[in-house]
Amino acid sequence: MNKTSQIFALAVFLLTTLGDVSAKDHPSLVDPATAKCAICHEAVLAKAVKHPAALDGGCTSCHEFTKADGKTTVKLAADEPQLCVTCHDAMGKAAAGTLAAPHAPVTSACTSCHDPHSADKPHVLKDAPPALCLTCHEALALDKSHKRSVSNSQCLDCHAPHGSENKGMLTAAKQHPPFAERSCDSCHRQGTIARAKPKNNVCFACHDEKTFQAKFVHSAVKRGQCTGCHDPHLSDRPKFVRAAGPALCTGCHAEIKTKISLANGHPPARDDCTTCHDPHKSANPNQLIDVVPALCLTCHDATDKKLLGKHLDADLSKADCVSCHDPHGSAEKSLLVSGSIHPPFAERACNSCHKDQSAAKFVGATKTQVCVACHSDVEETAAKAKVHHPALDAAECTDCHTPHASQQDRLIKFPAGGECTGCHADKVPEAGEFAHGAIPFLGCRACHEPHGGERPNLLRAEGDKLCLGCHEESTRKTDDKKNVVLLDHFRLTGDKAAEALRMSAVKVAGDHVVDHPLTGHRATGKPTEAELKQVSTTFTGELGCLSCHDPHKGRSKNHFKGNAVAAADLCLQCHKK
Repeated sequence: MNKTSQIFALAVFLLTTLGDVSAKDHPSLVDPATAKCAICHEAVLAKAVKHPAALDGGCTSCHEFTKADGKTTVKLAADEPQLCVTCHDAMGKAAAGTLAAPHAPVTSACTSCHDPHSADKPHVLKDAPPALCLTCHEALALDKSHKRSVSNSQCLDCHAPHGSENKGMLTAAKQHPPFAERSCDSCHRQGTIARAKPKNNVCFACHDEKTFQAKFVHSAVKRGQCTGCHDPHLSDRPKFVRAAGPALCTGCHAEIKTKISLANGHPPARDDCTTCHDPHKSANPNQLIDVVPALCLTCHDATDKKLLGKHLDADLSKADCVSCHDPHGSAEKSLLVSGSIHPPFAERACNSCHKDQSAAKFVGATKTQVCVACHSDVEETAAKAKVHHPALDAAECTDCHTPHASQQDRLIKFPAGGECTGCHADKVPEAGEFAHGAIPFLGCRACHEPHGGERPNLLRAEGDKLCLGCHEESTRKTDDKKNVVLLDHFRLTGDKAAEALRMSAVKVAGDHVVDHPLTGHRATGKPTEAELKQVSTTFTGELGCLSCHDPHKGRSKNHFKGNAVAAADLCLQCHKK
């Protein structure tokens, strides 16, 4: 809005509210310096997004009040856009029209697009793009000049709203070749802005798909979500990436953002994720550019005396650094992982387990003897158990537990049941299969006693009681701190507690009939003769959770038995056509 428009608007306001008053005059104020404008002009600040300069009595940031001869005169402190540039100095060149590609409304009046007081849109915009842009730009003309129907697209994806140093007010100088050549058909269907399907076919048409194949591939690459990281049109960054440094990755990996933001954030992780990770693929887990410890030793000297002293002269060239240290950041000193820390290790009481200050020498004949010196209760439980875990006879405690620190609780060595799958490989999901959510969530110990138990297969509870301990709402106990307790054993806090409450749940009635998987269907117990007569079925015996679900994995997210992918496939195993 220019000065004339402002004066006209003020005149309308005054005439409609105060009668015949001169447009340049304001109702007389006792003291303009202490006047509270918002009491009368509350309507201008009624919308959700408010201009900071208009808040807290800041009207004098933009308006001048003078009183003479009993009259108060109000005017802008300067003409637009110079008035706005007094605060928004970064827009100086844009307002002056000295950019290579200036935007005309910016050089004349900022209020062409922004409300000076309040608005319903971000940045105090009068409307959101593209609707705002179309108040000046005709939709048909835009579509014709872009060779595509762009009038419903986000203009700001490509154009700088205040002008730019690039031709066409583009936001960046570096352009993707098809975009620069206006070869829209390379990526878009004729006459639309819709991408070709599936999306990865668009990129891999030019960027050889084989380049991105390896043992470990970034899930975004697998899904063909290239444009999640790369701008398909233009960018001033290398490889057309959408953000610089960790900001590109932490949009998806929020937990990493939290870690690198800690006081003990790992400097390489703070600077650039690609210091350690290949963003597309790798021969190493987690897309690491090298294996651990070789990767760590590119920065840390394995022969450094101070470093060796802290590790009791252990051979660091063979160490698994990330078993004790978090490579991104930690609330603990020396980047120690925060899942669980062995008390002697935390207290630097190395001689509790090691002797002669040597990493290779122990106070017991075996590592297990070192452990049971303190953890005799575990040895006792295992010895008295009706069902003994055979692994205890053949393995050391350190095959499953790390003796120093772990990202998992109870010093468990591997995440997602990895300590068990070395022996129980048949329970590991294969390609196209889904793991039971309890396994990545809590590990195999969610259902099995790790050392010894009273039930077959070391199960924590009998039959369906085990499943319903997590999947029946009434069994999910919540304390006053919103922690969730499952199976009277696992106390979950924070994100894990919230995730536990989101688990699918069933309600089992006293007579074993539930609305699961459909109304009136029996879920547990032996069907009665009356029930069997109601429907044709080949099922015999007692129904239970494992009648339909595999407790470890399946080809569906519901882990249906018999390789069933959909519920209909499962039902047809008992209810033949």
